[in-house]
Amino acid sequence: LSFSKPFHLILTTEYVGQFLFEFVNEQKTMGLHIDVTVSHGMKETELLVDTRALQQILLNLVQNAQRYQLPGLPVQMSWNPIDRMIEVRDDGPGVNQEDLENIFTPFFTTSHKGTGLGLAISRKLAREMGGDLTYKEGHPGAKFILELRHD
Repeated sequence: LSFSKPFHLILTTEYVGQFLFEFVNEQKTMGLHIDVTVSHGMKETELLVDTRALQQILLNLVQNAQRYQLPGLPVQMSWNPIDRMIEVRDDGPGVNQEDLENIFTPFFTTSHKGTGLGLAISRKLAREMGGDLTYKEGHPGAKFILELRHD
């Protein structure tokens, strides 16, 4: 039911690169294996975001990537401040062609562990912040791109 309600945004100015490093370090303390890179060495880019929404999106993407990542390899996350895009990728099997049109549909899942709400909620939050969440096929794996608001 909460999926159908608008999310109440609380926008604050954040250094997104720094936010990502803190998020990754927090996830590492909980046992997730993640590497993060910041394109062009720019951690200082400030954007207007809702930190709760951004954290939820990243958590959903990282948990999905971790589920499908090849054993022993880290989930890759990168931040491109010029394009204002965060990419989360894994080296797993990727998304089947027949599932592509449904991956952002609520309750659609191919995992016995998932509810089918993570990607749907993440895209909804991204769009409510003025951005978007899309999928691109990785070679190998899956690549999800979170585009943040352009002012």
